[in-house]
Amino acid sequence: MDIKSVSSSSPVNPSSTNVQRAASAQAQQQTARADRRDRLELSPQAQNLRDTQRSEKLSQVRSRLSSGYYNTPEVISETAKLIDKAL
Repeated sequence: MDIKSVSSSSPVNPSSTNVQRAASAQAQQQTARADRRDRLELSPQAQNLRDTQRSEKLSQVRSRLSSGYYNTPEVISETAKLIDKAL
């Protein structure tokens, strides 16, 4: 058998080269996965609408709290049913 030397001055370590390739491929896959994540961007108008709706809902809850709405037997009973169902 005739074995000829490699013309490169640095020794070649196939397992090292394979490890580097695998690491590079894994890094590329992780980058690709990160780029595919879903994102949600709201326009300034949508943000204003969201904030307005949230403010209105909070005002409604505060009004109901001060009026005693949540202390009625119907609301207490329904709340207890929902809590029991969740447990």
